[in-house]
Amino acid sequence: MRAAVRFGSVTVMKSLAVPGGVLVLCGIAGLVVACATATGSVTGGEPIFDASPPVATAEPDGGGSNCIIGDDAGSGTTWTDLYRDFFGPKAAASCAGDGACHGDANQQGSKSSDGFVCGADKAACRQTMLDTKLVNVPSDQASPENSGLVVEIRKVKADGKLDGLMPLRPACVAFEPAAVDRITTWIKNGAPDD
Repeated sequence: MRAAVRFGSVTVMKSLAVPGGVLVLCGIAGLVVACATATGSVTGGEPIFDASPPVATAEPDGGGSNCIIGDDAGSGTTWTDLYRDFFGPKAAASCAGDGACHGDANQQGSKSSDGFVCGADKAACRQTMLDTKLVNVPSDQASPENSGLVVEIRKVKADGKLDGLMPLRPACVAFEPAAVDRITTWIKNGAPDD
């Protein structure tokens, strides 16, 4: 026995000689009807999360002005000033961080940065900046804004967005142009241990 089922302009012919044939015909008919009558938008295939980096602004995570390093972070362009105000263990952008950064050679940040360590020793911090080429004297003196250090630190751009990666923690810390100028002046002067 053969049966014909018509769906719009499509006719399906199916032999019903075997009892299982009825089930196959019903299954095909069910799929065609379901697809033909589906409404709404198709969903699926969307990413579970947005893997793109977030667009950061000068106040990430509601950090506000406490996270922005500017004119109020001190003054001076000597290494002593910069270590005290920016990079040392009590500074806002402490490279030693929360114990997982650059405080000693065994911390993850030090391991992933070719050995940059900036813990409680001011002289060692400067020396590993030089050894790891974060600051490359004399070549960076001509254009300190292109030094590894200045490229890596998180800076507030003119449009209020942030550029740069470090420090990772706290993630809200960013350097305003006045603070970056202090660092670039130190590099222009040859990154002395002063």
